[in-house]
Amino acid sequence: MEERQKTVVWLSKHLSCSRANVYKIFEKYSVDTEMLARISAILNFDFFSLYSEDIKKKKQSRIISANSSRSKILAHHVSDWFTCQPIGGMIFNI
Repeated sequence: MEERQKTVVWLSKHLSCSRANVYKIFEKYSVDTEMLARISAILNFDFFSLYSEDIKKKKQSRIISANSSRSKILAHHVSDWFTCQPIGGMIFNI
């Protein structure tokens, strides 16, 4: 809000609540989506995009991690396959 030169009093007037309630909103771990939408509209800033970016980063991180795990499993199985191939009932190292 400092960046936009807005005060808690200014925001409280636009939210139709007291300064104390605005401070309570700031202190909360999470904010109701309706309230976040109102604050986003008042401040002309999409706070939801911050969550979206975080979700995308976490999803990408999980995909990379899963792909890495799958690659390790695949590499292990491929390695086993190339190491010992049964040929005519006998196992030969290739």
